[in-house]
Amino acid sequence: MNHSIIHALNLKEEEIDSIESISSFHNEDFLITLKLKDHICPNCGSLTRFIKDYKIRKLHMKIFIRFNSTVYYKRRSLKCIHCGKSFVENHPFGSRRKSVASSTIIYVLDALKPYNSTFSSVASTYGLSVGTVIDIFDKHVQISRKHLTDILC
Repeated sequence: MNHSIIHALNLKEEEIDSIESISSFHNEDFLITLKLKDHICPNCGSLTRFIKDYKIRKLHMKIFIRFNSTVYYKRRSLKCIHCGKSFVENHPFGSRRKSVASSTIIYVLDALKPYNSTFSSVASTYGLSVGTVIDIFDKHVQISRKHLTDILC
């Protein structure tokens, strides 16, 4: 089971510290912790490994189609010992400000390709809101406009 989760998240076995599975009747939730690496302070450029605290971050991703699954990521906040500034560790799940994983964005865009797919059907399939699916579509799809003719009627 863990191997399929690692593959679905596009991770390597050596990057993961632990995967904890929390199962219930209809849900399968996972808590992922990555291995600690040296990080470069964005303020002063020095290397640091000093952990300030942990926060649990919910990632919107659909791993298994048949039942609901939620991935929680145990994110570290690091503190530079040289300048005292805090920053968040780098992670492979997408940008810092997004809660939708990159793999989920690809799956959503692929599900929107058929002409009869709707935003609401894709949103319910991947456990996202309709507004989030519309935002993903607007950000990643640029459709060129066709020119109008000189005479309309």
